[in-house]
Amino acid sequence: MDTHIMGTGLTITPELRSYVDKQKKKVEKFVHDSSARLDIEFERLTERNTGNEFRAELMVRGGGLDIRSESSASTLHGAIDDAVEQLLVELRKIKGKKLRLFKLGGLKLKNWMRFGRDKNV
Repeated sequence: MDTHIMGTGLTITPELRSYVDKQKKKVEKFVHDSSARLDIEFERLTERNTGNEFRAELMVRGGGLDIRSESSASTLHGAIDDAVEQLLVELRKIKGKKLRLFKLGGLKLKNWMRFGRDKNV
């Protein structure tokens, strides 16, 4: 999976890149297509009275997926963690739908193969 990291109002440090790589491994468990791309955008939001706040936006594109998650927190790592968790929830939901449809298709095939037989046998 290709990764594109962009920062607005802050610099991308090697420590941040290594942290993103650790979080990316969680997402790669659900995305098995090598042509998929993970776009990550960080931004420092400064408000007048609240101080520094960070925003993390993650987008997975390719492999039949187009999923986006966004989170804001007082720390950059907190914003990344929240956005990754939101993304994982969506990926688990999609995986469950695919698995359910696969099982339903298998059940229909099994019932079709039993055609003409007694169902109690």
